[in-house]
Amino acid sequence: MHCPVFGICGGCAEFAEYSFAKKVSQVLEGFSPLMVENLAKKFPNFQHIPAFESKISNQGMAHFRARADFRFYTSKETSNQSLFFATNSLGQNNRIAIQSCPIVLEPIECCMDALLSYLNALEPSHILRHKLYGVSFLASQSECIFSLIYHKNLDSAWESSARELMAHINCTHKNFTSFVLGQSKGQKVILERDYLLDNFSLYLDASTRSELESNFELKKMSSFKKYALFSQPNPYANANMSAFLLQEIPKILPNHKTCDLLELYCGSGNFTLILAQVFRQIFASEVVKDSIAILRHTLEFQHITNITIARLNAKETQSALKCKREFERLKGVDLDSFDFGAVLVDPPRSGINDKEILEFLAQFECIIYISCNPLTLDSDLQSLLHTHKIASFGFFEQFPYTHHIESIAILTRI
Repeated sequence: MHCPVFGICGGCAEFAEYSFAKKVSQVLEGFSPLMVENLAKKFPNFQHIPAFESKISNQGMAHFRARADFRFYTSKETSNQSLFFATNSLGQNNRIAIQSCPIVLEPIECCMDALLSYLNALEPSHILRHKLYGVSFLASQSECIFSLIYHKNLDSAWESSARELMAHINCTHKNFTSFVLGQSKGQKVILERDYLLDNFSLYLDASTRSELESNFELKKMSSFKKYALFSQPNPYANANMSAFLLQEIPKILPNHKTCDLLELYCGSGNFTLILAQVFRQIFASEVVKDSIAILRHTLEFQHITNITIARLNAKETQSALKCKREFERLKGVDLDSFDFGAVLVDPPRSGINDKEILEFLAQFECIIYISCNPLTLDSDLQSLLHTHKIASFGFFEQFPYTHHIESIAILTRI
């Protein structure tokens, strides 16, 4: 990939002869004997384990990241104190100046260029530049939200100038729409909106999209993403993961249309919305209020009625389903109406690491485990592989140029 600070910027930790295949091999070498034994039963030749690369362009793996955060760096070497974006340098606690970043989606890259040009045409004392600290981006293929972060209070004069900036970028780049936010301590200024609408199928290759369209209504799988809420950073990898679930689950669970799914850690519904067309009903739990709110917004927008959301953590969900405790938050929800044939977990990088929750998961016929950390996936499966076997497995290049890797394990009861 062509980048003047490749190997210097800390955003790409692995830059020398980076290879996704090599990363997959290293993960397999690090798995425990029990994990390797179970994978070997499903894939006698490890070369046949599905491994989905990220977006490839003529520049290598570029334009794949939908989220990005930068600080601002002021050059002391120029008379007008020019601004640059700044990132941490690789392996050191200092900042390096950059002007662009080829791993971000094209709308972010265009906004970065337009934003720097606009700000550098202003005096350093201008209200948009004064005490400007950083910027955060979130994008889809057709929209980009960026939030300017300050060490000062933002008033109506700032808002007026920010609207002029937003109008300038939208006039300059007509192939996508930009939205500007402002942030400072205890303050958030939303000029138009702080969310965007995206659809996973836009990032699929044509043949996969065509195959899925014959069985699913892909337009109904558009979802809202909100600035400052977690969302998958690589929409191409996320599309491959979603397609993998849509293709594999019906083969593994022939009765999927007549059974229900329990989802823990559902977030704002990234996989919930995808699987609403696979299962009869979904009971999805999450503790973050803002994530639940954006999921409800999506359900109303798409007129989806077979998803029930509850603000519960994993242990509370377990207590509710085992009738150990009643929750006011479940008022009006008939838990007896669900016939769960599968459970989906997408835990944080630390994994589940809880004996009680793992024993609870082991009661389900099918377990769908989505992981961003092979070590904690392996650790959790040490328990689950005593009652279940690997029915399907896949690696996904969510994080190119880093040591991180995403994976999906679908388990069925032995």
